[in-house]
Amino acid sequence: MEGARPKIFFVLPGFRLYGEAMKQFEYVVANAPYSDYAPLALMNIALIAEREKESEIAIDALDRLINYYPQSTLAADAYYHLAKTFANLVKSYEYDQGSTRQAISYYEDFLALFPENPNVGEVEANLDQMENLLAGSRLELGNFFYLYRNNNTAALTFYNEAITIAPESEAANEARERIKNIEAGVRPVTRSKMLRKLLMAD
Repeated sequence: MEGARPKIFFVLPGFRLYGEAMKQFEYVVANAPYSDYAPLALMNIALIAEREKESEIAIDALDRLINYYPQSTLAADAYYHLAKTFANLVKSYEYDQGSTRQAISYYEDFLALFPENPNVGEVEANLDQMENLLAGSRLELGNFFYLYRNNNTAALTFYNEAITIAPESEAANEARERIKNIEAGVRPVTRSKMLRKLLMAD
């Protein structure tokens, strides 16, 4: 797990056997599922997988840890790492937000289950970041329907979602302004309309 290299012909250093380490930890889980070593082995698998950027393996190991060993002293760390693993999969508000929602869910679970944990402050900050990102995604969808599809009903749905998800965020503030414009009957000036106006002026 710590990166020891086997010797080729007893002399030349070989590759680090992180995959072999994970396999050995899986043997521990399989052969001693009711021991204190099983949740520790799962956490070690997740740590190796995180290091090797094998997110799916890390998520699987951490998910098993919190489901099979919820009373383990490692449960809090498992929720924490699981949320961070999903958060690291998030690219930006323009992409699918499935990982963002998962990260939010596990951060919220962490705060509900372990309110005295020393990582609470960091988790709250990370949760705010994820909620702001998700609110930004809802805002972008609202803008799409408001600016380019003339669909105020759909736009209002997404704007209200942005406000509900992160009420104090910049996305929520912009969503409130858009809602005011819709309620006042203001139609947006899109780039295509601006271009037509400029061409007509010429």
